[in-house]
Amino acid sequence: MLIPESVTKLGRNAFAHGGLEDLTFAPQSKLGTIASFAFAGNSLGDVTLSKNLQLIGEGAFENAGLTSVSFVVGNKIQTIGPRAFAANSKLDTINIPMGVSLGMDAFAGSACADPSIFVAGNTIIHCVVVAGPTVPTPVHPIAHPSRPPSAGPVVAPCVGQNLARNRSVEASDDSRNPQAAVDGDPGTEWRFKGRSYMVVDLVTVAPIDEVTVAWGSRFPRGFVITFYDSAAKMWRDAFRETDGVGGDQIFPVSFSARYVMLGVESLNSSYGLLKEIEIRRCTL
Repeated sequence: MLIPESVTKLGRNAFAHGGLEDLTFAPQSKLGTIASFAFAGNSLGDVTLSKNLQLIGEGAFENAGLTSVSFVVGNKIQTIGPRAFAANSKLDTINIPMGVSLGMDAFAGSACADPSIFVAGNTIIHCVVVAGPTVPTPVHPIAHPSRPPSAGPVVAPCVGQNLARNRSVEASDDSRNPQAAVDGDPGTEWRFKGRSYMVVDLVTVAPIDEVTVAWGSRFPRGFVITFYDSAAKMWRDAFRETDGVGGDQIFPVSFSARYVMLGVESLNSSYGLLKEIEIRRCTL
């Protein structure tokens, strides 16, 4: 279903139990309010909410079959009502805007075992907090590469499958084309700006021995490679760079994880470009 640009408010129970399987909003949508239970009882899947939305009422998306929810950059959301996204048993991915008021049990009954992660400002990917005020401070000792940055094409010195190739990627909303960083094509690039991040989902926990990053013509001054320690339920540093040199860089590491994140901390210019990230377990 497409909500037209001219609609400013959706009333109570507007499309409740309507058999909807998708929901999109016109690019210049003026929608400001989604009232109580407007989309309850549907099968919506992944939903990106409109920029001008300010109020999501009680139970507006309760039991709506959601799997992910995205608030666009520059959104105006102020209030998410009680049980607004409750009883969505497959909902595991959402970026909750900073400063929004959350009603009681707004995300109760999601796919995530820990309901405390659903707080304003948190970005949650597959029930893992990748950014926001509740991300624990990494405690893993900072590693440094034992080899200088390589030159030429991205070819890791160890023999092993690139576990990141064509895997699912989630990135900060102010970046473009993050999937390009894992497509195996050095001619495509992930473009980012500011303190951006990219999370690669390896599907299963795997031992990792090496991470290779191939920067484009613009590269960050500071960045960090972290991994999610599922046992400790926290992100840990594998490597932090504070004086980036660009080019192709190879970092020997030692950890096991499903999620690996590249976080950009400072730039040399207004934006940066990443051609590829490769994540390997080296074989003898």
